[in-house]
Amino acid sequence: MAAAAMSVVGDVVHCIRHKNVDQDVLHAFVQEIERSTNAKVLALRTLSQQLGLVSDLSESEVSSDTSTRDVREVVPCGQDKHAASSMCEEEVIVFFQFGLPLVQAFHPVLHECESAIHTILSAWASVALKWCGQGSTLELQSVLEPFLVAVCVLDTQSTTSHHTCLKALIDIVAGQSSTCSSVTQVSDRSIELNALLHVVHAKPSVFYTAMHLLMTPDHQLVPTPATMHRWVLLGHVVIQPWFDSVTFVSTPLWSLLVQPPPPRQGVATVVLQLWFLALFLPAAAASIWTESSSAIADVLGLLWHAIAACAAVLPRSLVPPSDVTMWDHAQLADAIPIFTPDQVHSAFATYWTHWATKPPIPIPTTLDDLDDPL
Repeated sequence: MAAAAMSVVGDVVHCIRHKNVDQDVLHAFVQEIERSTNAKVLALRTLSQQLGLVSDLSESEVSSDTSTRDVREVVPCGQDKHAASSMCEEEVIVFFQFGLPLVQAFHPVLHECESAIHTILSAWASVALKWCGQGSTLELQSVLEPFLVAVCVLDTQSTTSHHTCLKALIDIVAGQSSTCSSVTQVSDRSIELNALLHVVHAKPSVFYTAMHLLMTPDHQLVPTPATMHRWVLLGHVVIQPWFDSVTFVSTPLWSLLVQPPPPRQGVATVVLQLWFLALFLPAAAASIWTESSSAIADVLGLLWHAIAACAAVLPRSLVPPSDVTMWDHAQLADAIPIFTPDQVHSAFATYWTHWATKPPIPIPTTLDDLDDPL
């Protein structure tokens, strides 16, 4: 049986090297990996070895009972730069088409074989991440996105990977953010962002945990462009039609996001929080206001803090777009919208309209009319 499996995998490698998807070979490959968990593991390890995506696998290891063996000697392509670049774009296109059903086949059985395959799956994830932003053809883009989703969702199920694929994808997407306004431009979505949103939809709690770990240091440090990019990424999430606001406000990430920033962060972080709330409140399910009194208190507390912070810093006249004197860090000025006093007051009035039990906050004519609520 192992010989037959090796033959099928050999046919797959032949297709990849010749840059052609043979449908008969694909069908035979899918049938082979559906036989058992051992068949899946054997196919994964053999294919990885023959493509040079991992090294230091002996022939006896490949042909042994792989469902329980821990592959300590395997070197993933993320640590082997030659292996990571061993396939050209045309070969990678074929690889993703054969690899997708194999990765998907592990989703229901990962708990049975995780120790035997987690290092190899890391190598496969590295291949997908390597090609993010590098593809020059629509064909590559069309096969990369589902493969990236499948491997990242599998990564979120892992108990040993520390979700390295998900975190790497978050970093890639966050790095693509250039302006806050881009969050509403759905047509500008990248393959990586689309893939990440699919992963968040499938595994929101894992994503929120990862973001909490990434953003906790941000709350203690002076804001940087990377800080803004993470907020923009969350903005992409909360405007999705499947976004579950009730689940979101029960996470440690929410508690972190609505904490008043320390004074050394200045008004820049306050503006980020207000920008985020401007997206979150309209998107939040109506049930959140009746099911989560703590969320209401969180938002109100943040708004009152923002009023005090903005009243203390904003100039008494409209702020020209080029004026960056209100920022602790001028590099944020081109990335975060600069709110004028009128815009801030208008934003507060808009936020208050979301509270059925509270009237809209009066819009003062001058900042002097604002009392310090803290």
